[in-house]
Amino acid sequence: MRYLCLILLLFSSSACSKKAAPVAAVKPLFVKAEAATTGDIERAFETAGELKADKEILVAAERPGMVKEIYVREGQWVKAGQALIQIEGKDVDADLKKAQSDFASYQNLFDQGAISKQELINYEAQLRRVESQIDNLQINAISSGFIGVIYVDPGDYVKRGDKILDLVKIYPLRVSYSVPEKLISKILIGQSVELRTDSEAGKVFNASVDFISPRVDPNTRAVLVRGKINSPSTNLKANQFVTVKQVINSSNTTLLVREEALYLNQGQEYLYLASSLRAEAKQANVETPEIDASDELVAKRVAVKTGQRQEGMVEILEGIEAGDNVIYAGLHSIYPGAKLVLVSD
Repeated sequence: MRYLCLILLLFSSSACSKKAAPVAAVKPLFVKAEAATTGDIERAFETAGELKADKEILVAAERPGMVKEIYVREGQWVKAGQALIQIEGKDVDADLKKAQSDFASYQNLFDQGAISKQELINYEAQLRRVESQIDNLQINAISSGFIGVIYVDPGDYVKRGDKILDLVKIYPLRVSYSVPEKLISKILIGQSVELRTDSEAGKVFNASVDFISPRVDPNTRAVLVRGKINSPSTNLKANQFVTVKQVINSSNTTLLVREEALYLNQGQEYLYLASSLRAEAKQANVETPEIDASDELVAKRVAVKTGQRQEGMVEILEGIEAGDNVIYAGLHSIYPGAKLVLVSD
């Protein structure tokens, strides 16, 4: 027993005489960072829209008859008052001669006192109706525009109300789209609108809001908005679909950081700041003279709330302040409290 105690005493004294193994120094991470600054950002939303002609007129036959002549072709530009279609008028001429003869007989009867003044007026109205049919034999354009589809050919017989052709006035061309109810208070007459089409990729057309519907659609909870296109292209067509970008407003006091500085973790967005040990100690009310001597940088993870994104920059609504040093490169192995070295290359 005495020998066992002696062995244990020698073993413990030997172990105490050994020095503790040195702890490996933590290597700093090389990162890039820049101060969060205020800048300009547009507040906008995008939606689908449809181009609308200023007028789309369906020209119809005003009396029955045979199509005698078509003076225009599809796609042709016409002026208001220009002749479009001529309807055969042989039966109208016969009706007119009969109506004129009847009225002359009624006039004689009135002169003889056989009929009243009111009866004569009624017969005169019948004559005028037949006379008006002569004017309806030639159909003229009631507005300038482009001829669309022509539905008849010479020799076709048309009845009253049958489709003859489409007349489309595309200038000024307008765009129609819907705005969510929650945004309608931000839409104003005269605001700018940007339009893009698949047919002219890369080209932007400008329009301005000139109509805001006074009612909300009860099914979609959206409001109809229309805008007038300022300089329409001949390649833009009525009823064509376009992408609409509606600028709500712009601000030059928005806090912005690079988009690559942000990362998402379980639905929360974060970024890292390059913060000094001195600042962290001061914030925590800790007195550490050794930190004051060497102001080292460490990584500080901060949860943020973001807003609009524009051209690689992100609006920060909450979490940091202007001037905070935001790390945007070297984030692959970063962790809270990591020692940092800022580099420019």
